[in-house]
Amino acid sequence: MVNSFESLLTLKQDQAVHEFMTQFEKYARSVKGLDEQYLMGIFINGLKEEISAELWLYEPKTLSEAMNKAGN
Repeated sequence: MVNSFESLLTLKQDQAVHEFMTQFEKYARSVKGLDEQYLMGIFINGLKEEISAELWLYEPKTLSEAMNKAGN
């Protein structure tokens, strides 16, 4: 059985960004004790390549900032 942490690490965007963010938030809420920077890296790496590459160039400082930028 796959746990929430494994699901979070393997989550990949194969739908609209807002749907990916909903799934990401669901799994992230279930996993306690992860550093925000670590979560931000997991989030960005799960996005489609063209979106994640642009976000890494933008250099977001927080998960919220990365999610906001990805959703726009």
